[in-house]
Amino acid sequence: MSGIRFTEAEDRWLIDNINNPDFLTWEEITKRFNEIFPQRNAYSLRDRCTKRLKLHRDNNSGRFGINGNKKIASPIGTEREFGEYIFVKVDDVCTEDKNSDFRINWQQKQRYVYEQATGRKVKKGEIVIFLDRNNRNFNPDNLYCLPRSIHSTMCKFDWYSDNPDLTLSAIKCLELRKTAVNLLEGRL
Repeated sequence: MSGIRFTEAEDRWLIDNINNPDFLTWEEITKRFNEIFPQRNAYSLRDRCTKRLKLHRDNNSGRFGINGNKKIASPIGTEREFGEYIFVKVDDVCTEDKNSDFRINWQQKQRYVYEQATGRKVKKGEIVIFLDRNNRNFNPDNLYCLPRSIHSTMCKFDWYSDNPDLTLSAIKCLELRKTAVNLLEGRL
């Protein structure tokens, strides 16, 4: 038999605490559980509760709600950290493809803040960067939208700096160079 067995005391604790209002996430349940019992991960606890003990949290857990509509997990404006970036929920569009839902409904916070501050949409092929390299500094003065080609050159030559003025100067030089090349080649 694979896996580690749960004891009766562990099962009893899960039954008694699965819907405790102090535990909003599986990670919080796991942390509290691990303070009392041997180390378990959130996946094994969730698996034990839902599949073996047939316990479900009071919340809808993503199942279908009233009138067959999918319950919306997070309200618009919710911020979540994914990897090294923070994303903001901007819409509640439901599609069959979960990955598509994420791309439609969530936006990188730096892009969202930039668009709100400038009133300009970021075009395809452009990205919003942090001038001081601090990806937690969402001050609109620290955000700059540039073409991916310029971003690529900045990375290639390691021209990003912790000093936002130096970074902006390098970007402006590359933008000027790009404009000059386009003029010489008759593209402008």
